[in-house]
Amino acid sequence: MKALRKFPSVGEPGADRILMLCGSHAVLGLDSNAFRVLIRLGYGADSSNYTKAYRSARDAAMAVLPKKAAVLVDASRLLREHGKETCKTSAPKCEECPVAGSCAWYRAHARKR
Repeated sequence: MKALRKFPSVGEPGADRILMLCGSHAVLGLDSNAFRVLIRLGYGADSSNYTKAYRSARDAAMAVLPKKAAVLVDASRLLREHGKETCKTSAPKCEECPVAGSCAWYRAHARKR
């Protein structure tokens, strides 16, 4: 982790993803899309401090996922894809979302939509 963080523009999320994809560490590496999905589903605590929120979401998801690299890679890819296609930043497609019933963000915002 420390060696990767020495490269320009590689923060904790990027280093986590590299280590996860290489299979060298059983860690859930999240891009911004996957991170957003986890926060909206209620995994971790959202915060104005990105690092704190990222760690909170990653650790909460890791607590319920198997500690196997292949599973974590699949979970990261599925969360990323869901964030890109359905759980978008500014125009989420909650009506099409298969997990809307379990989504804390949707429950909080459903009446406002």
